[in-house]
Parts: sequence; structure tokens; C-alpha cells
Amino acid sequence: MKLIISKFFWLNILCAVIVLIIAALVTLQYLKIKTNHGEAITVPNLSGMYAEEAEEQLKDLGITCEVVDSVYERNKGRGEVLEQTPKAGTLVKSGRVIYLTINAKNKQTITVPDVTNMPIRQAQRMLEAIGLKVEEIIEVPSEYNDLVLDITYKGNSIKPNTKLPDGTAVILEVGSNGITDEIVIVPSVIGMTKDAAMEIIKRNNLIVGRLDYDLPPNNNESSYIIYWQSKRAGQQVNAGSRIDLKLSTDPNKRAQNNSEEEFF
Repeated sequence: MKLIISKFFWLNILCAVIVLIIAALVTLQYLKIKTNHGEAITVPNLSGMYAEEAEEQLKDLGITCEVVDSVYERNKGRGEVLEQTPKAGTLVKSGRVIYLTINAKNKQTITVPDVTNMPIRQAQRMLEAIGLKVEEIIEVPSEYNDLVLDITYKGNSIKPNTKLPDGTAVILEVGSNGITDEIVIVPSVIGMTKDAAMEIIKRNNLIVGRLDYDLPPNNNESSYIIYWQSKRAGQQVNAGSRIDLKLSTDPNKRAQNNSEEEFF
């Protein structure tokens, strides 16, 4: 009787061990399939691709990508992949997400600094350092040589603090005192705003000198009118001569332009 019980006991133990071994093998095989054990995909180099191109290439490998950030680099294509995580050459499993940083699709804007009356070389270095291109330098008659008189874009004068896209090509107008024998007629700018007067003076190969406001402007320069100019209208002067102006918001002020005079 004892012998029969002993054989039955050890038979149960053997069956239990066999079941455990089978269960362990099944579990290991399941985990191997579930975790793609032994499968490794080499992450390709996506730098220089566009996000759409990178997505197509990764799709063929069984992995995906996601754009998580964008920065702006002037010399890279818009939408171009700049960085990736994990890096190229890393071994990953199927289904892994590759995180991308791309170059911004929209150009950043540049705030145009005030470069008027600045030496041309200094102005050019400043503009190019912030991302603008000096496409052309035009010399115009002036009492002051090699000083920037204006900066233009598409034929329009650009005021300081104007926003332009990065990489915009601008034109600098630079004073040249090489022309001294050209005679021009001084126009009348009395009653005009500063912008209108500057346009007229510039068109007549003259330059605007000192601007004197009877009261300091407070974001209301367009409401000021010119009531005095330092050279009389109709007077013959050398091209590039300077005309100083006085401005006021007082409509009762009258022109005081009987003779040339300085401010101080």
C-alpha cells in the first residue's frame, strides 16, 4: 500500500514539473512575440529631409515619427529636419516613435534698426548681422560723404522698427559730396507733414537736416506740420545741401523763412 502511494506521489510531482516547464516555455514564447525579442531596426539619418519624406522612409521600416519642436535656422530649408531622437544609428524595436525637430516653416521677422547718418560700412555690417541683405548701395548728393541717408525696400523708404522677413534684400542710399556743381531749386515744404516734406526734399536732390519740434512728439508725429525751413523756397543751392526744419501742431504758427539761419 505504501509503495502504491509513493509511486502516485512521485508521478504527481513529475506531472507538475512537466506542466511548469510547458507553461514557462509558452510564456517565454509569448513574451518573445509580444516584445519582438531579437528584432532590431537601425534608425536612419533623417537630417536634411522634410518631415513628410522622413515619415515615408520610417513607415517602410515599421517605425513612425512625430514633430515635437521647430526652431529657425537661416541657412536651412523651411520644414527641414534638424534633429532627431533617437539619433541615427540607434537600434530600436518596431513601432518606435522618432521625435523630430524641424526648421520653422515661416521665416522670422527682423526689426529694421535706425542706420541713418551712420557710416556705410558700419550700417552694412549691422544689417547683415541681423539677417538683412544689402542688395545695392546708391550714392546721392549730400554734404556728408559716406553716411547712410535712407534705407529702401521695393522702392519704399523703410522707417526704423519696421518688420521685414529674414533675408530681405534692401537698398542703401548713401551721401556723396562728389557732385558739387549741380544747382537745384529749393522747394517749399511749409505746411507739410515731416514724411511729405522729406519725400519732396529728397526728390530735389537735397537732404533733411535737423528736425526741431516745438513740443516733443508723443507717438503723434503725423499731426505736426512744418512752419519753418532753413532755406527759402525758390533759392538756388548746390545739390546735397541740407535743409533744417521746424515743426509744430499749432496751426497759428507762421513760416519764418525770410533768411537762412541755424537752430543754435
